Amino acid sequence: MWKKLFFQQLELNKKKLRIFGLINLAGFSKKKTYWDPKDHIPLRKKENGLSFHISDFLTEIDNHLKFEDEEACVIMKPVKKAIPIFEQKYPDSIGVFAFNDATSHAAYAPDALIVHHMNLNLGGKKKFKNGFKSDGKIQSIHLSDGHPKGIKLVLEEKGLWKKELKRICSECKIHSPTKNNCCAVRILSLQPDFTAQRPLIQEIIEDQGHKIIFYPKFHCELNFIEQFWDAAKQFTRNNCDYTFKELEKTVPDALNSVPLIQIQK
Repeated sequence: MWKKLFFQQLELNKKKLRIFGLINLAGFSKKKTYWDPKDHIPLRKKENGLSFHISDFLTEIDNHLKFEDEEACVIMKPVKKAIPIFEQKYPDSIGVFAFNDATSHAAYAPDALIVHHMNLNLGGKKKFKNGFKSDGKIQSIHLSDGHPKGIKLVLEEKGLWKKELKRICSECKIHSPTKNNCCAVRILSLQPDFTAQRPLIQEIIEDQGHKIIFYPKFHCELNFIEQFWDAAKQFTRNNCDYTFKELEKTVPDALNSVPLIQIQK
């Protein structure tokens, strides 16, 4: 089902928009020695330790997303750098950025409206952006002195607080709620300003006028950037001793060694 929905979304966006961009994150980790049958390709897990993490963007009509001497390929935090390059190279166009289902792509901004980060009563270390009430008016999540109001006061201002409400019930603690009014966390999490909270990467892209879609889980074969990473990692294995210094030198060469025709196969 998810695979079918993804293709429908992809075709809809490609009909409306001119440019289609793909992003993924790759880790260039130190190679290991395996004892396996001849011609067997080992399944390497992502793991901790020395590694070099790279993000890059490809488009359907070019190879790397770059404009003159500026490239979108970076070590971490790629989106904020990629969008200005995209807009310079393709003025008056809207990009559709496709991401895999990595946990990092679901991360929220530090001030996101996440009810689990809030105390029941006044106080707390977190800072939150403004929400809104049922009439559309802005609702500050902080008191005038800057301290967070807490879930109880926010619900009281929305006219939703009920006596003897627990902060969170046992079902919500294991993310298996059975009711919509079981606890304060559940009630507030279902309010429009909280349900409208988007992941950080989605906020960045959509707030600048572009589109974002996500690949369905467990279907990496749909993402043609995987062919790019495979070839780039093979080049690195053959030309690098995997010290950090050599990775810094070799990885850019590896990324530039892959022709567009190979990625499109």
